[in-house]
Amino acid sequence: MQAVFERAFDGPAAFWDPEREERILTEPREVAGLLDLPTGRLAIHDPGYEFAPDPLDRDGPPGAHAVDLVLRSWRADDDTVTPCAMIAAVRVRLRAGLPERLVAVRSALRNTDLDIGVDSGLVSIFDRALLAELAGAAILDAVPGCAPEGTPGNPTAHIEAAPGGGSLFTCQAGMGDGSYRVWWDLDGDRGQIERAAILRVRIHEGNAPDQPLEG
Repeated sequence: MQAVFERAFDGPAAFWDPEREERILTEPREVAGLLDLPTGRLAIHDPGYEFAPDPLDRDGPPGAHAVDLVLRSWRADDDTVTPCAMIAAVRVRLRAGLPERLVAVRSALRNTDLDIGVDSGLVSIFDRALLAELAGAAILDAVPGCAPEGTPGNPTAHIEAAPGGGSLFTCQAGMGDGSYRVWWDLDGDRGQIERAAILRVRIHEGNAPDQPLEG
């Protein structure tokens, strides 16, 4: 998984999608702006949900952090291939350093690995301080400008000022089905959080269905 993750963000690459049984092309891209986390208490959630997200097992450093993503190609039913059609992975760079070890983000509430539902087809990353401002409302209702509609080759990926301070990042999340895994990318020596990343499980390495990496 570490090798797949780094390869996808290092530059244009090719992977095998075993679910669709096809080769896909990926391209990294930076997101304009910085994700401002006033307290460093990260939250990851479908912005259409009104219930609060589970607290995470670790906090990040407060401050403004760069966000980048990996876009993937998509083949339609008529065999038309659209490059950069969907977001395959997101990375929030929380600290400078050399990340060496992926560790699953866990829910501090349930003591289980975190899975992010994406019923709206979107996912948001933000500081938990925003929850008090939302007062039980969904992010899409409370911050209507958080998810501008994407265009061909430019799926929704946007940083917006958050009510009460800080900002939130919202992006397209596949087809709005299933759930998404999240990992801390830790410094090999100190075990500190280097960055948090939402990874699509459909990114795999290899050129045949029997050669996938664990995803």
